[in-house]
Amino acid sequence: MVRRVVYTALFGPHEALTPQSVPTDGEIDYLCFTDDPRLESDFWTVIHEPGLFPADPRRSQRSIKIRGHQVLKGYDQWLYIDNTVRLTAPALQIFDDWLDDHEWAAINLPTESLWEEFEKNLALDKDVPERINEQLSDYSAHHREALDTRPVWNGMFARHNTETVQRFSELWFFHVCRYSARDQLSMMVALLATG
Repeated sequence: MVRRVVYTALFGPHEALTPQSVPTDGEIDYLCFTDDPRLESDFWTVIHEPGLFPADPRRSQRSIKIRGHQVLKGYDQWLYIDNTVRLTAPALQIFDDWLDDHEWAAINLPTESLWEEFEKNLALDKDVPERINEQLSDYSAHHREALDTRPVWNGMFARHNTETVQRFSELWFFHVCRYSARDQLSMMVALLATG
């Protein structure tokens, strides 16, 4: 039997846990990783975690989000949702639709290219401009083909627990630690680099 999990990660004091109301069937576990020792939920099984970087809740959250294989070793398939996402379809349906013939699946962003996503993040001050500009400069020199791809929204994605997905996830997380924590800026580079 395939073991499946839906999970989220909530680190730092910036937002409350979003309630979920989709029906659960007992076959799928719902886990919320958090550094808040007071957080409780009727929907999620709350797992208290100090975080990889206690002084950097953003990258601590990204570690759980991107490298699920570090904490979800007992599961075959995972569906990650950002805390701001409210499920409107049963998770079982999403798993079946998205992972039928793919190892990793997500939704495209409306922007046409990763170039545009960099411009948008700069215009909205989503990270320090120097950091984003350095990342864009490095990608222009070494990963230009990724900049021409259509970026993916990382608020929700599904994956199989395979070695290929783990390699992709580790490289993606390295880029999030090296450059901007805005993970949609580095995901396509990691995806193309690992196949």
